[in-house]
Amino acid sequence: MQHGHKLRIPEKILFTVMNKTYLSDSGPKVSPAIYGFYRWQPEDLKHSQMERIIDLCLELGINTFDHADIYAGYNAEELFGQ
Repeated sequence: MQHGHKLRIPEKILFTVMNKTYLSDSGPKVSPAIYGFYRWQPEDLKHSQMERIIDLCLELGINTFDHADIYAGYNAEELFGQ
């Protein structure tokens, strides 16, 4: 994420229902869209920022996240878990 940029969601997306898909017969339902933290840099990593992004994703129906241990200077996964 670049500093000073606000996330803009087109209005037609805000009113779209995100269909979920089962991972397996007994598995969880996940969204087809995934939010990835791969572009986050260590200086972008703030708990409040991550919490706002996660809340927005959940509001839009996105419940699948990519937060590999190496993202944001090896800190994204830990912060996501908080």
